[in-house]
Amino acid sequence: MANTYKILGQANPVGGVETDLYTVPASTNTIVSCITICNFSNSAPYTNVNSSKFTITVSKGGAATTAKDIIYNSVSVSQFDTQIVNIGMTLDAGDVIRVTSSTNYLSFNLFGTEIT
Repeated sequence: MANTYKILGQANPVGGVETDLYTVPASTNTIVSCITICNFSNSAPYTNVNSSKFTITVSKGGAATTAKDIIYNSVSVSQFDTQIVNIGMTLDAGDVIRVTSSTNYLSFNLFGTEIT
């Protein structure tokens, strides 16, 4: 078995649109170590947005998102701020992490280890 430490996914989703951040590849298990969520609305021309909210879900086998998949729901990130979530989540092949932002001004970065 080989371990690959890497950036698993990056996204800047359109506000209100659920976006796949990461899908575990076939024949792979993944350990998610950290998710960062940055509110970059302090950058011109986005200076009038005080906060944005995010939702993170995990769907087994890539199934459609339902209430049981929610791990963070409508969490606020203030302007000029970054949330860092140290999580230690384990995933099987086909599992999907999805993110939603209330605005266009959140960036998501996912870090972890793929085991093949």
